[in-house]
Amino acid sequence: MTSTSNEPRYDVLWPSSRKAVKSTAAAPRLPDLNGKVVCELWDILFRGDTIYPIVREYIRGRFPDVKFIDHKEFGNFHGARERDVIKSLPEKLKKFKADAVIVGIGA
Repeated sequence: MTSTSNEPRYDVLWPSSRKAVKSTAAAPRLPDLNGKVVCELWDILFRGDTIYPIVREYIRGRFPDVKFIDHKEFGNFHGARERDVIKSLPEKLKKFKADAVIVGIGA
């Protein structure tokens, strides 16, 4: 704190920094999930074991011909093996012919 008058003056820092990476637009949504393969990724945190079955049921109610690939096929992408799991994702997504991926569900 510095003061040139009777009022205190505080030096502050802005908590946000400049953007380190460029934003890119998300891929367009698929208009229909019938006949599509949707892969599930989960970091084994929060409630994915509870939430994924609910999400599957909801999506199947709208798109009965959708196919899901369980998160267990991909492994835990958070933790000791995360680098290996992330490195293997492109190959596994191709193997399962993924059209879409659900990532980042949580509490």
